[in-house]
Amino acid sequence: MLERKGFLTVFILSGAYLAYLAGSGFGSGQEMMQYFTSYGYVGILGILISAVLWASYAAFIVKDSRDFGLTSLHQVYLFYCGKYLGNALFFFSLAYLFCMASLMIAGAGAAFAQYFNVGNEIGRIIMTVLVLITGLLGMRKTVDVIGSLGPCIMVFVVVIAAIALATGSTGLNAGNEYVKSHEMLKPSGNWLWAAIMYFSYCILFQAAYLSGLASTNPATTKQLTQSVIIGASIYVLASILMMLAFIANVSILDGMEVPNLYLGSRINPLLGAIYGVILVAALYTTTTPLVWSVANVFAKEKTKAYPWVIVVVSVLAYFGSGFSSFSILVNVVTKVAAYVGILYIVPVFYVKFVKKPKPPAKVSA
Repeated sequence: MLERKGFLTVFILSGAYLAYLAGSGFGSGQEMMQYFTSYGYVGILGILISAVLWASYAAFIVKDSRDFGLTSLHQVYLFYCGKYLGNALFFFSLAYLFCMASLMIAGAGAAFAQYFNVGNEIGRIIMTVLVLITGLLGMRKTVDVIGSLGPCIMVFVVVIAAIALATGSTGLNAGNEYVKSHEMLKPSGNWLWAAIMYFSYCILFQAAYLSGLASTNPATTKQLTQSVIIGASIYVLASILMMLAFIANVSILDGMEVPNLYLGSRINPLLGAIYGVILVAALYTTTTPLVWSVANVFAKEKTKAYPWVIVVVSVLAYFGSGFSSFSILVNVVTKVAAYVGILYIVPVFYVKFVKKPKPPAKVSA
């Protein structure tokens, strides 16, 4: 009975982690296109290297948060990076959350423009208004419920990728040659460095989720660690399938703002329409917590200042989303986060393998 209960706990936690990984960035396909597809077949090796690194670091963070009683992201940064760098990273994370919110609004504009034939600016306004209304009402539970769209995104991506791979308009070998002979948008000229950058960006993005999971979830450390490894493994398989589908269709996807949406609509208009709605909803569920997190630093929910702060943050995020196209914003924001993330992963490596601090006598389960 206990074993069955333990398995169910790990299964649920793996699904939650997978939903977090398979958010709007993965769902759009833009990150996969830039960081891995643009390098051809070797991108598969990049996915594997990146995933092993961030899954390992995720397990480190979960275990250390439990062992050393780290109950907030701020404490995690201070533990690994010390007072000055830890505080600097914490304040950067606030700016990063805001930039990600702008990025998600830009993604909504791209999705509306690409599939629903609505102007990019109109799509961005619609998303901003939805996020603002939700933030003003404090409907975080509603967002959490819709957040279950993460697994739906994963299922649709796998289905779209499998069909697109089997019916590829370019073909795998021709697609691999195409990426070698064309200048595609990418974070680096070197595939290995791109994989390391993706790892650095991912672990910085996951830091808040992992520290919160370790401090609030009653599951054992072993169960949390297992859920991270299982979720990461499923994510890797889906990513490789998606990357191969992109290579097999790269000649028609090159330059597309939302590759997965284009493939879905090309396979079947109904499939594309359903996925378009799911993707926009996912963008909404990603953006709202980001905006709320930034606003909550300056004014707590239910205080008099909170409505004004949430309005200001939402409007600024809207204007930030208009600085460039979705693909360019993905490239710039994730690259900056990747380089800053190195300031985080190096201290983690030092603490784990060189300093090796011993946990206090009282160790959490």
